[in-house]
Amino acid sequence: RVAVSKGISRPDLSNFRMSGTIADNTGNLRQGGTLETGPLYALTSGNRALKPIESWNFDVSAEWYFDDVGSITASAFRKELSGLINDGLTTQNLTGENGTAAETEVRGPTNSIDASLYGFEFAYQQTFDFLPGLFSDLGMQATYTYVNAEDLRNSTFGAERSSLGDDLALVGISKDTINLTGFYENEKISARLAYNWRSDYAITPRDVIFPFSPIVGESTGQLDGSVFYNVTDRIKLGVQAVNLLDEVTKTSQIVDFDGTKVSRSAFRNDRRFSFLARFEF
Repeated sequence: RVAVSKGISRPDLSNFRMSGTIADNTGNLRQGGTLETGPLYALTSGNRALKPIESWNFDVSAEWYFDDVGSITASAFRKELSGLINDGLTTQNLTGENGTAAETEVRGPTNSIDASLYGFEFAYQQTFDFLPGLFSDLGMQATYTYVNAEDLRNSTFGAERSSLGDDLALVGISKDTINLTGFYENEKISARLAYNWRSDYAITPRDVIFPFSPIVGESTGQLDGSVFYNVTDRIKLGVQAVNLLDEVTKTSQIVDFDGTKVSRSAFRNDRRFSFLARFEF
């Protein structure tokens, strides 16, 4: 299969706001060494000329069905994005009600970033109906996904942050993701055991406290499971389990331009079990 598509995403309405307050800009000019030449006033506002973000999407896949419930698939994808919103800076002459004009630094959202994202995925699925007896109800699913979003940087719009996060890949995306599922299925019993793992990923390019450093989620995996038993055609009893391995989720903070990370936090969600009864009327 080969597919090509184009999509758009409109900016948040808050980015179109036209309100703002003109403030003294001499502190920034003095820090940047341009006090003698730069605009003495600054204004932060929205931008009514913003356009939708556009994405050209390219997908290709090959699938081999070697059994009634058995397949091996490979797919690749690429997204070319344009008009991503980031902080923009222009200098304009603004005139007040009394007719006085002042050169002003205007900061706000602009369609200023173009970037791409690409990756591939391999998937395998099979039921082991060739095995003898009760083992013939076993099956397995497995997928591996790779995503490269290094060209797709996080926007600097809307929040103060450290420059240590400027080269951080897009928030929420892991390069490597693995999903493994074993299942047992027949007329009476339905059981699943699933392990999901992801490599480290950016949580935010800025912490909520000074020095506003980037926060990264460390690689983590979780094992979940479920078992259901059909008492009758209309009554089903079961148990669902989450985080059977009692995985601890850890985060780190980037502290220098070499990418050195130190421990930031850890979260234990505990093992959780739910007991269910389902009835059909």
